[in-house]
Amino acid sequence: LVYYQILVARGDKIELSQSDIQQRGHAIEVRIYAEDPDNNFFPTTGMVLTVGEHTRPGVRLDTGVKNGDMVGVSFDPMVAKLITYASNRDMCIGKMNHAIKDYSFLGLKSNREYLLNVLSNEDFIAGETFTDFVKNHPELNDIQTTDEQLAKVALAHYLNTKKTSKGSANSQVREQVAGEDYFGFRSHRL
Repeated sequence: LVYYQILVARGDKIELSQSDIQQRGHAIEVRIYAEDPDNNFFPTTGMVLTVGEHTRPGVRLDTGVKNGDMVGVSFDPMVAKLITYASNRDMCIGKMNHAIKDYSFLGLKSNREYLLNVLSNEDFIAGETFTDFVKNHPELNDIQTTDEQLAKVALAHYLNTKKTSKGSANSQVREQVAGEDYFGFRSHRL
C-alpha cells in the first residue's frame, strides 16, 4: 500500500485496475482517549490503574501507557489505538466490542463507553456511516454510570495501591474482586 501511495504522490501510473484488488476481511480501528464524553469530550487526567489484556487473535493495541502511569495535560489525550481484524464486518465489530472491554484502562475517564455505544448502533452495524454520523446520532452520548460501578472502581483503586502480603485480608479481597466487572468491563488483573 505504501509503495502505491508513493507512486501516486510522484504522479506515476499504477498498473492495477480496481478488479485486480481483492478485499480480504474487515478491520476496525478505534482510538481510546482520556476524555469525558459527558463533558463535550474535554480531556481528563488520572492514573491508569490497569490497562487490561487480551487473548484473542486479530486484536492489536498500540499504546505507550502501562499500569500505574499518570495521564497528564502535557500530551495529547489519546492513550491507545485499538485495532481488530476478522473475516467480515459483523465479526470484526464483535471482536472490537470484546477488545474494548478487555483493555479497561481502569482508573481513567475515557471514551470507551462512547465507543461501545457507536459499535452497538444499528446504523453503524449496517455500515451506514458517513462524515455526519456522530452529528446525526446524539444518543451516542447517553452513558450511564451507576453508584455500584463507581464503588467497584474505588475498591479496585484501593486494592491496587495497597501493599499487601499473600494471605492477608486485603489479598483475599483482591482475589475475590479480580473477576468482578468494572464499568461493564471484565478486569483481568488488578
